[in-house]
Amino acid sequence: MSELEAHEPASDGGTLERSREDVLDAARPLPSGNEMVIEELSDDEDRIFVATILDQ
Repeated sequence: MSELEAHEPASDGGTLERSREDVLDAARPLPSGNEMVIEELSDDEDRIFVATILDQ
């Protein structure tokens, strides 16, 4: 899609894109590092999880 297509007006006269401020206002902060830890993983599951992320 070209830049012109991305900024075409919507059928109601508005634009199809949200403003930077709207996007930032709607964003949720990430939880703290401790809240993101998955404690239930076995050592094997943890190794597979990390390997999968690094392969992407």
